[in-house]
Amino acid sequence: MSSVIFSLKDGVVWVSWPDSAGAVRLGEVGEVSAMMRDFLQQVELGERLNRTCGRSDS
Repeated sequence: MSSVIFSLKDGVVWVSWPDSAGAVRLGEVGEVSAMMRDFLQQVELGERLNRTCGRSDS
């Protein structure tokens, strides 16, 4: 699995990868934080739904 490096400078979140020369601007810290929280909630919901569906299929 590749590592991802998140950086914060002057209220802006950047992402880069080891051994990569550049970085990608993700956006303002508030917007990126909200987006990350939403993503984690969606992952959690998907995992719960998969567990529920998996039990009913057995």
